[in-house]
Amino acid sequence: MKRKSNIKKLTFAFILGFMSLTAQLNAQKYGSDIIINHTSGRYYSSAKISVAYDRTIYYARLYSTSASVLKQNWEVLKSTDHGYTFSLFAESSVTGNKEFTSIDIVAAGNNAGDFGVFIARSSIDTFSYISQLILDKYAANGTPTNLVNETYHPVGAASARAWGSVCLVSDYRLKNPISNPYSISMAAVKASSYDSIIVWTDVTGGTGMYRKGVASTAFFQKCKYRYWM
Repeated sequence: MKRKSNIKKLTFAFILGFMSLTAQLNAQKYGSDIIINHTSGRYYSSAKISVAYDRTIYYARLYSTSASVLKQNWEVLKSTDHGYTFSLFAESSVTGNKEFTSIDIVAAGNNAGDFGVFIARSSIDTFSYISQLILDKYAANGTPTNLVNETYHPVGAASARAWGSVCLVSDYRLKNPISNPYSISMAAVKASSYDSIIVWTDVTGGTGMYRKGVASTAFFQKCKYRYWM
C-alpha cells in the first residue's frame, strides 16, 4: 500500500512539474502584450498589423483628435525590436468633410530587393459622398509609389457609403507559380444601391495592378475563386 501511495505522490509531483514547465514555455513563446504608442487626445480605430521578412512589425491605424469628430488621420508605426518600441513610418490626413473609412496593410517580400509595405485606405466626403480609394507601395525608407487611386461618386446616394472594407493579400510566403517576385491583391466593396466587390491584382510585386469586378447583385455578393488571376 505504501508503495502505491508513493507512486501516486510521484505521479502527482510529475504532473505539477510538467504543468509548471508548460506554463513557463508558453510564457516564453507568447511573451507579454505589445504596447503601442498612444498620444493623448487621439482616438484610435481600425488597427491592422503585418510583420516583414526581417521581423520588423508594421502597425496601421486610423485616428481622430476628438471622440465626436471624423477620423481624418491614418498612421503606420514600425518596430525593429520585436515590439518594445515603435517609431512613425508613414502618415497622412484629410480635411473638411472628408474622413477615412478603412485601412489595411501588408509587408510583402522575402528580401531587401523585392520588399514593400503596401498601405491601402479609403476615404469619403460626408457632404458630397465622393469616395476615394488609394493603394501605395512604400519602400523600407518610407518612400511611396502610388499603385491605385480611384474616385467613386454613387449617384443618388442616400448615405455616406461608397468605398469601404478594403483588404490586402499577398502570396509572397508561398508564391503562385506565375508570380515574379510575388502577387499583391486588393479587394474593396463599392456600396451604393447595390454592393459589389472590386479586385486589383498583379503578379509583379504591385507594379502592374489591374482592376476587375468579381460579383454584383442587389444587396448581396458571393464569389468563388481559386486564384485572383
